[in-house]
Amino acid sequence: MNLIKLGKKGQVSIPQGVLRQLGIAPDTPLLVETTEDGAILLRQVSVHPVEIYSDARLAEFARENTMTPGQARKFGPHLADFDAWLQSQAQARRAQPRAAEPPAAYGAKKAVRRGAAR
Repeated sequence: MNLIKLGKKGQVSIPQGVLRQLGIAPDTPLLVETTEDGAILLRQVSVHPVEIYSDARLAEFARENTMTPGQARKFGPHLADFDAWLQSQAQARRAQPRAAEPPAAYGAKKAVRRGAAR
């Protein structure tokens, strides 16, 4: 167990040994939570970039995945339908309303919700 001190600006320094033990690198985002008994919890947050594909990018995927008739015979009929499936997915996505901006830290929002339920 390590004893640390709260700084004047409310900051704490986590000992290097603890960071190494947990595999936490510098600049890793952490989520701060409190418990009913007054404990402070720090949790690593995973941040995943979200890419929303444009119609041009979906068309590029479709071009790259187009099979020749020989490939379709070789790999079977279920793979020959991949282009049609990809196009149907693109149409379905275009039909869905899009958010103005994807969340920057999707994992953080989930972690906050999980923490609130405790």
